[in-house]
Amino acid sequence: MFPNTWFRVLATGAVAALCTMPALAQKGGQSPGSWDVFIANLERNDFIVTPGDPIKFDPIGKFCEGRYPNALYANFGAPYTAAAIKPSPRFTAGLPAEVKDIAVELPIFRLAPDEAIVLVGLTPPPEAYFSYQIYLATRRFSEGGLPELLLNSLGDTVNIHTINTIGPDRFQRPMALIFTADQRIDARIRAALLRAGYPASIINTIVVPSATLKLGFERGSDTFLIANRNALWVNKAAGNAYVEHPTFQVLRLTPAVQATLDPFPAPPLRVRGTGQTEIDLTPKLAKLRQAILEQYESLGYTATEYITKTVA
Repeated sequence: MFPNTWFRVLATGAVAALCTMPALAQKGGQSPGSWDVFIANLERNDFIVTPGDPIKFDPIGKFCEGRYPNALYANFGAPYTAAAIKPSPRFTAGLPAEVKDIAVELPIFRLAPDEAIVLVGLTPPPEAYFSYQIYLATRRFSEGGLPELLLNSLGDTVNIHTINTIGPDRFQRPMALIFTADQRIDARIRAALLRAGYPASIINTIVVPSATLKLGFERGSDTFLIANRNALWVNKAAGNAYVEHPTFQVLRLTPAVQATLDPFPAPPLRVRGTGQTEIDLTPKLAKLRQAILEQYESLGYTATEYITKTVA
């Protein structure tokens, strides 16, 4: 089932098969915790856990083969991996046909406001740069329209300079990445990691900014993609081996009982200037736009809306 004994990926679902999997490999002296205890802690804490897969992600190659609609803004010479997430146990039908039509074979998924995706494992082997990012993959902008393929970053990356891990360098070191919109869900997952022996110093929370997203599984909900970018391996053979068999695990964590929401505010961005973001104002901006359109329509005006986009 798995091509080696040192990686695996999960998204919320059955747990029993996981208990027989071997432990994640680690560098000497590192103690990234117990995977089996972590899964048991999650199960006791009323999470459902569903297996997925870590995969090689090659947008440029797929585009050249005619299997992707474009190259998704990929950096040439910067190999990617991604997390292939199975459907949520709350909505096992998967993605609708209109999303599949434009997303082709992309490893995209939908996410409920109280769910989380968690990556646990080792960072890549030595290289000049690596990063982890969640993207807004597709969005439907109008009620009757079709979804559009976007691949927009949802905030700053966790990268070689900012990731929380342990050891004298950032390579092949233990990490845990929590992608979630909800503060209580994040706290529950962190507690489960700590009880399993994973140190707080390797835990990273990547906020999914719910104020500007359409989370859930209804028609018109957004889809997402999680990717890991790499650049300039020190040892090309080790880098190629990592891309073929990524050294991380992924979990979609779904509360068995729908949680009372406590969403994160949008985090400040690492940008020039103040570093403050106005992303939480997005819903109000949308209401203002609609009010302007309705006001001038009532006065007999016809609005022409211009939308900027990248042209292939």
